[in-house]
Amino acid sequence: MTEEKKEYIRENGFIVISLTYLFELMEKISIFYFIRWIGKRIGDHADDFLRNGIFSEIWVLGNLVFAIIAQNVVKNTDVNVLSIVFMLYAIERIWEMFVYQTNVLFFTRLRNCLMTTENDNSDENESVQSEESNQEDKSSDLYTVISATRTVILLVINMAEYILDFAVIYAAAINLGWITGMVGEVWQSFQIFMSMGDLQNYSDSKIFVFAYIETILGMFMNIACLAYFIGMLPDTKSKM
Repeated sequence: MTEEKKEYIRENGFIVISLTYLFELMEKISIFYFIRWIGKRIGDHADDFLRNGIFSEIWVLGNLVFAIIAQNVVKNTDVNVLSIVFMLYAIERIWEMFVYQTNVLFFTRLRNCLMTTENDNSDENESVQSEESNQEDKSSDLYTVISATRTVILLVINMAEYILDFAVIYAAAINLGWITGMVGEVWQSFQIFMSMGDLQNYSDSKIFVFAYIETILGMFMNIACLAYFIGMLPDTKSKM
């Protein structure tokens, strides 16, 4: 550990810097990061495409469509292997979205400061951008987004995918015989996500932990992410 880093920790504490590095590591455990890692090694053209805003939007919309298809396929099939594959991918996407959104909200903006403290000029300064395509201003410490409006729209799409991904998990769990009393409908998932349902209804089932996690994610998205970025939307002029 460098003297600069030790001094930074003494002055500012260790909780924030520890979580920043933890979530940077967690960010790398995702298919999204792996695709960009591959693109970086293919060449500059592939790397540039995979790091721009268009690819992020394609990725978000593509996964939303896939979640819609997966939910209907799992709901109407008895093939256990297919249910397990779709359920695992849904879990991976939930993890991926949560980690990226947490980084966007709290930690990505701190990385330039921490990297500067460590005098690190490696490729880590070019850390993976979020699904909302947040970009760091290389010429200053200012942390910017392409568009607050765009970010809010993508967050709403992410919320829809959360609901669909959990619906995939519930439908798969029904096919595998893990739970009863649910039909794997999107509406049930929506109720849990929006804290409209009673979690005690699922307390005796094996998916109680997923229902609990979905409720927490719903609160996180509504209270933290959306509230923060809606507050960044441009002011509307009024005649009155």
